[in-house]
Amino acid sequence: LMRKDSPLAEKKAVSARDLWDKPLIVSRQISNHTSILDWLGKPLSELSVAATYNLITNAAIMATEGMGYVLSIDKLVNTEGSDLVFLPIEEERTLGMALVWKKYQRQSRVAEKFLQAFRQYISGIL
Repeated sequence: LMRKDSPLAEKKAVSARDLWDKPLIVSRQISNHTSILDWLGKPLSELSVAATYNLITNAAIMATEGMGYVLSIDKLVNTEGSDLVFLPIEEERTLGMALVWKKYQRQSRVAEKFLQAFRQYISGIL
């Protein structure tokens, strides 16, 4: 995710090497995603990490302000009508995801309905 006026924005996709010298805005959980770190081809300590985020909306604001390039999953930020553009990486990557909740905590009715629908969906594809 980057500003439309970024030099990389003219490309169709970005490579890891494109990002080696750029200020990066990365998720706080990036250390849990070794496939992203493997793809980058350098240890995080050798990259220019300008900021970390735990909410993609905050990362989008930082990118809009020109702080750096956000490593993110597509479709998390609606870039239509904004100063931002999302570019895919050259080599498609698949990441594992997790849905986590406190086991013994009472959930709201909305959360219970969501979990019920999610369990039904998962049971249909497994």
